[in-house]
Amino acid sequence: MVVLFAAGAMALFGAAIAWLTGYPVPTMVLAMAPAGIAEMVLTGKVLGLDSTMIAGFQLMRILIVLVWCRTALFVFRRVAEWTFGLPPDDKRA
Repeated sequence: MVVLFAAGAMALFGAAIAWLTGYPVPTMVLAMAPAGIAEMVLTGKVLGLDSTMIAGFQLMRILIVLVWCRTALFVFRRVAEWTFGLPPDDKRA
């Protein structure tokens, strides 16, 4: 279910970006797809789409996830500590 939701949501997001910017919808759907860079670029190249744009968007997506992953970890930890308290083996207390 999560994979279907992620793929569907990113396809809709890609179509919206294509509509706003004027780029072809298939290019932006592949650019926003939650998959590997190589697979999306090769698929775009076979379909005759702008593989450079697809690779650029995929790279930025990965960089954004990597940068915000640590921040999300701290936020989720704080929320979990606030909700459930500190773990019993935590040395910070």
